[in-house]
Amino acid sequence: MALSHLTTERVLAQIERVIQFNHEFRLNDSVKVNLVHVEMSNGGTGTKRSEINLEKHLAKKVSIIRIQNKEDLCLSRALVVSIDKIENDSRYKPISDFRCSLQTRLAHDFHQKAGVPLGSCGIDQVKQFQAYLTDCQINIVSKEHQNSFIFSGPDKEKRIYLFLHDNHFDVITSMPAFVARKMYCHTCKKGYDHQREHLCGDMCKLFYFQNGPIVSWISCSDCNRIFKSQECFHRHKQNVGNAKSICMSIAKCPHCNRVFERTELRPDLHHCGLKRCSICEKYVGIEDHQCYMQPVKEKPRRETNMCDDEADEDVHESGYNELLFFDFECIQENATHEPNLCVIQNEAGDEWMFQGHNTRNDFCEWLFRKEH
Repeated sequence: MALSHLTTERVLAQIERVIQFNHEFRLNDSVKVNLVHVEMSNGGTGTKRSEINLEKHLAKKVSIIRIQNKEDLCLSRALVVSIDKIENDSRYKPISDFRCSLQTRLAHDFHQKAGVPLGSCGIDQVKQFQAYLTDCQINIVSKEHQNSFIFSGPDKEKRIYLFLHDNHFDVITSMPAFVARKMYCHTCKKGYDHQREHLCGDMCKLFYFQNGPIVSWISCSDCNRIFKSQECFHRHKQNVGNAKSICMSIAKCPHCNRVFERTELRPDLHHCGLKRCSICEKYVGIEDHQCYMQPVKEKPRRETNMCDDEADEDVHESGYNELLFFDFECIQENATHEPNLCVIQNEAGDEWMFQGHNTRNDFCEWLFRKEH
């Protein structure tokens, strides 16, 4: 929030929002207000990584275009590459190649047209570029803020997504791929895999598409549901890619008016007035149902001789290697414990070791690999 927008009324409104139990709240000498200022990140420097290896991760991400930067122009370079990709410019490949002088010339020209001085750029400069790009929305995703959005311009049909990490901007070419989901909602900025999993305020709850006005209610004899327009009715009949249509997936029981998945409407699965308890897996009246956590059923395990040649396979299948145990040895030269030796073992006795000044980073990089 800008300092000019930080008023007493806004502070009191936030305090009232979190008060849950006290009906009365008096501001007196016993109340202390702590103000924390969070410095926003600036882009422009090279990419550096001190913890889990982000460089290797970004190199594998096909949804990221790396911006190579030596003169603090990564923001303008990223915007130039994004715009040319959106416009489907025939020069896109040369522009996206940092070795080509065209990207540098366009970045310098972009600074001049937007009235932004050359050099390292932060959110203030992003706002200036946004003011110049009247037909595009700029969105900034920040690694330092747990991959949340720290800036989104006015909503436009054309959208630019940039990834800010370690004071450096890269281009996000696909938000679904970036968040590892099949689909992405540009309205509420969330990814999802199935249409029915995501119902934001801009989505119609009847057929899971963009919301529309009520024209005339039309009933469907196949799924027993009603729709607010002819367009809405037709859309719920259409297949979405390889998936079944909404009509073939969801229906309403004509007796109890509950909406269910088609698979649950079979006579042996659907029970009017009852719900399936996810704990005991029985159909019960949820209002008065008293359930308890079910005991975990142990998977059958055959006895093995750990000296056999097949012991390794049996250990892996039984989950014998699922736990890792580690111990750090540290030095304390600057009043801070700095690991210089790490020994790891699994339940089978396999051992790994890291040592030296980079012990912590090497251990974390090894631990958070995909196979672990």
